[in-house]
Amino acid sequence: MRTTRRAPALLALAAGALCVSSAWAQSAPQAPGAAASQADRGNDDLNKLDTVVVTSQRREQVISKVPMSVAAMNAVALEKQSVRDLTDISRATPGLTLSSPDPSGESNISIRGISSLVGAATTGIYIDDVPVQIANIEGCPILCAGDPTPKLFDLDRVEVLRGPQGTLYGSSSEGGAVRFITAAPKLRGELTGLAHTEVAGWQGGAPSAEAGVVLDAPLATDLAGFRLSLWQRHEGGYVDAYSPTTGDLVKRNVNASNSRVARLAVKFTPTDELTLTPSYYYQDVKRADRATYAESLGLDKTNANIAQPNHDRFGIAALTADYDFNAFNLKGIVSHLKRTEDRTDDYSNFGEGREILNQLMVPAGFPIAALDQPLPTKKGMGTANSLTRNTQNTWTEEIRLTSKDSKEARLSWIAGAYFQVARQGFAEYIYENVAAVSSVYDALWGGGGSLYDPNDPLGNVSYTEDDHYKTTEQALYGEASYKLMPSLTASLGLRLTRITNSFDSTLGGWWSGGPARYTGSGQEHPVTPKVGLSYQATQDSLYYATVSKGFRSGGVNASLATNPTCQTDLNNLGGTNVEPLLYKSDSVWSYELGSKQTLADGAAQLSGSLYLIRWSNVQTQVELPTCGFGYIANMGAATSKGFDMELQVKASKALTLSASLGYDKAEYSQSVTNAGFTLGLSPVQYLVKSGDALPTPRWTAALGAEYGWQLGSVGAAFVRADYQFASGYARIGSEGTQGYDPDTRMVNALHLLNLRAGLKSGAWDYSLYVKNALNTRTEMSRFHSFSQSAITGQPSQLYYGTALAPRMVGASVNYRF
Repeated sequence: MRTTRRAPALLALAAGALCVSSAWAQSAPQAPGAAASQADRGNDDLNKLDTVVVTSQRREQVISKVPMSVAAMNAVALEKQSVRDLTDISRATPGLTLSSPDPSGESNISIRGISSLVGAATTGIYIDDVPVQIANIEGCPILCAGDPTPKLFDLDRVEVLRGPQGTLYGSSSEGGAVRFITAAPKLRGELTGLAHTEVAGWQGGAPSAEAGVVLDAPLATDLAGFRLSLWQRHEGGYVDAYSPTTGDLVKRNVNASNSRVARLAVKFTPTDELTLTPSYYYQDVKRADRATYAESLGLDKTNANIAQPNHDRFGIAALTADYDFNAFNLKGIVSHLKRTEDRTDDYSNFGEGREILNQLMVPAGFPIAALDQPLPTKKGMGTANSLTRNTQNTWTEEIRLTSKDSKEARLSWIAGAYFQVARQGFAEYIYENVAAVSSVYDALWGGGGSLYDPNDPLGNVSYTEDDHYKTTEQALYGEASYKLMPSLTASLGLRLTRITNSFDSTLGGWWSGGPARYTGSGQEHPVTPKVGLSYQATQDSLYYATVSKGFRSGGVNASLATNPTCQTDLNNLGGTNVEPLLYKSDSVWSYELGSKQTLADGAAQLSGSLYLIRWSNVQTQVELPTCGFGYIANMGAATSKGFDMELQVKASKALTLSASLGYDKAEYSQSVTNAGFTLGLSPVQYLVKSGDALPTPRWTAALGAEYGWQLGSVGAAFVRADYQFASGYARIGSEGTQGYDPDTRMVNALHLLNLRAGLKSGAWDYSLYVKNALNTRTEMSRFHSFSQSAITGQPSQLYYGTALAPRMVGASVNYRF
């Protein structure tokens, strides 16, 4: 409550800071630590920050001239800040958050509080111009999505676009977008490249090693060139596995992983106007086991019945064509994404049979030992074993026209057409000792074996699911900016979209109540406008205001009305008709004020923005706790309001400082009452509750300091420290809402310190680094093995958790040629 009352004052403080930055820009003082005389400053470029160029608005622009909230990290910054993946990027970028809503360790992405565990993605993920985000299947949040983000090797930069990008990026950029921009081949010069190697080790864990190479060369001067990059990493584990029956150590460092990335791009310029760039990107990531630990054993110790590996691989084939007309540029992109993720999950403590055992409700004569034995048809498998496969097969085409603008031009514009056919599949098979588990049901409830048929052809397959989703999207979009005055520019954008969704789902096994098949389809026509105004007060001072809309597509639910195991849950929600067969797209309206200032003759840069986002028709999963299924419905509304600020200062030729701060108050603004509660059928009063926070930190901050000096004739050396913070938050609703659990509700605050030192000597770069230097092992998520027993109504007392990874110490060597 104290933080809530402070919010208006903090927003006012941020607004004041934006105004103060303008005054600072006008007076243009020298950077802290700089000499008083311009003549004493030596090489002026050494006292200036590097210029960052981005393409967030689909054209090359200096980031300080872009009238929107965008953060960017180039290849040098990624290396110096020990950034390896999207998790590291999120900790250094205010407004971008990754959370782990379940024990799998896979992450859900949030920008400015806009995130969801079900339905289409709320954050667009792009590798160059190719979208790679994936939807979370209804009834299977996160577990079914995996992580399609790329490993960070041979990238030119990463851009984080905060706020809805509905006009230029369309569906699933409702909260914003993250763009991974690869390096382009060159057409002139000699063969150049990079040879990279690195070794590291976890504290208390196994060693890691990686190697990579980049080759960049023209094939024919000014006509053709290629860029090839290859990278591989083995990351040692740090979690030890113990037997769930004897308690003995079984294997150390089980959560090791192996990653491989390959990319080839070839650039052709058959004419002065035409450029063709075919490319192929491939990534393969294998994880031997997850990093979840059992609280009963302690940190970094697990007692799962079986290993829980994951194998995720995808390839992107793309062809980009650029044609330079006299008045505008044309860009065409055709791409194909194919992805397959296979994973295994230990369901031994999730099935109803284990629930009964955990509650000591075993009937007399029940063969307990049978539940601890390997399945007869699957040698070596545990009591309950889930095998899942998630697939993506997506074709995308885009044609984009962009005006060529001179300094005198008043009108700047972009227009395009977008086409996509996205197919997503999900298949799950659960293997367990059906006969033994079924006998528990029979003994408790009677039934004489009716729940288990020895002649069932599925045998020990207790559940099957095979889903196929198809989404087609066609869109026309355009955005134009017009200089009303030399310093004042107005912009207007609009996107017209047509989306169709269809699916078929086939269920089998006794958990589903028998074989069933569901189909459905839907269609929508979202319209997403954008209006903006920017004021370039001076060459180094920009102010802007933007109103924009974003959306994500709706979808279709598999009807559960005929599933006998779900009837009680549906009745408790108000009856079988409570589940909608179609759910609509949800949308946000964003209102943003921002400023970007270049200060002290280029020695400092300050940017900040204030925003208010209104989210309506929020796609929300309704949980059916007894049968384990769920459905998606549009319900309630939410708001997100806050600010983000970033400051970089070249304090001297040697010292560079950076700081960022984000504040985000994201919460439901409208309650939805459970109809079953009103009818006296359910103790759950709210499906969503006004005032409950969305799962995102209220505060995020990052501080960085880098000091560089010349080490005699040896070369240029540097040392760097980065501190990152995110406040704790509630990942689920408060008391009275579905899924409420006081023991697992809160996510702890994050504190992280990374250190790095390096030396550049000729063509060689040497670095030493320490990630999580203070070895902070904060528990970041906590879970029951199940949240509610169908028999007792109580949660399991078996707790699992995930924590910050331990301290990692490493060294890397780069040779550039």
